[in-house]
Amino acid sequence: MTSNPLQSCSPIQVEEVPGLVSVVIPAHNHGLFLPETLDSVLAQTYPDIEVILIDDDSSDNTPQIAEQYTQKFRPSCFHYVRLSHVGAAGARNEGLLRSRGEFLQYLDADDLLDPHKLSLQVQFFREHQNVDISVGQVCYFVNPEKLSDPIELPAREYTLESFVCEGHFITMAPLSRRTSLFRIGLWNTSLRYGDESEYFGRAVALGVKVVDQPDAICHYRIHMKNGRRVIGLENMIRTVAMSYDRILQTGRENGVEISPAMEMKMLEFRWLVHVFDCERKEAIRDLQRLIFFKQPCTGQNSEVETKLRTITLQFRLLSLTILGVGVWLRLWKLFHALFGSRIDVLPESVRKEIREVMFDRYGRLV
Repeated sequence: MTSNPLQSCSPIQVEEVPGLVSVVIPAHNHGLFLPETLDSVLAQTYPDIEVILIDDDSSDNTPQIAEQYTQKFRPSCFHYVRLSHVGAAGARNEGLLRSRGEFLQYLDADDLLDPHKLSLQVQFFREHQNVDISVGQVCYFVNPEKLSDPIELPAREYTLESFVCEGHFITMAPLSRRTSLFRIGLWNTSLRYGDESEYFGRAVALGVKVVDQPDAICHYRIHMKNGRRVIGLENMIRTVAMSYDRILQTGRENGVEISPAMEMKMLEFRWLVHVFDCERKEAIRDLQRLIFFKQPCTGQNSEVETKLRTITLQFRLLSLTILGVGVWLRLWKLFHALFGSRIDVLPESVRKEIREVMFDRYGRLV
């Protein structure tokens, strides 16, 4: 197994407090939302909590908010640390190293915890001593309206394949045993987006026991400063591809068999990175594998399989119109190079729809 500087970090020499939950909140210019976030921590039915607020050089009223809330929490249970441009991942690392709790909750400065989240998860840990990370359910909202309500979900234990292929969970969903987090290591500060996917995916790849707990609820706020909107779609795709690549590499290094489904998930992002970089041959290679070999060919349902592949291609091409003219032209050239004489695989209706979308958006380009 190769060594990884992100793995196996050691805590600052502090004495762990049994039963204490450390809530680590990175903040950068989120003063508009931060009081509501802190109020959601104060409203917890679980009493034994410390807050570690890591201010990443905010230029708004975050320091004043921190001063106000120092008085609202129990003595020595609210810690304010100001750093200079370390990013969200760097701030979480600082909070992890300073934490004293038996359990640790990451919480972004614009999101909320349901009042019973921590009490339910701590109780779950007491009843399941072999579980390292309990993952709650995320509901989405645009202030002040809710977008989603909790639903009935089955509890499950994550494997690397289920984590990679069925989506990741958002930063504040898990509650973790602090000792388990030091097995995982530090957050990857080179990732501007998708760092939580890499972090918790690394946990699963390392054999940390991660289990769903759907009755523990948290709330993700949708607004114009969410990471995806700030960094742009192309950067998002690049960082997600890098994240998946590192998760699978960690799995390989730790003896996890990488299934075809996991490889295909990686290809969904990697072929687009090749398009961005004008790497035509590499993009064609990955897209061929993704479209024509994603569904195993049985020879019995070829019409259905062709339709599935057609729908897959149609979705991928049409959903990428937001990428801009230059990328679209590269995709179109790649499309023709990929299919060549096999263009008849696609029905005329699909080809017509692709041309109409391009015409409507950009004028006649093809």
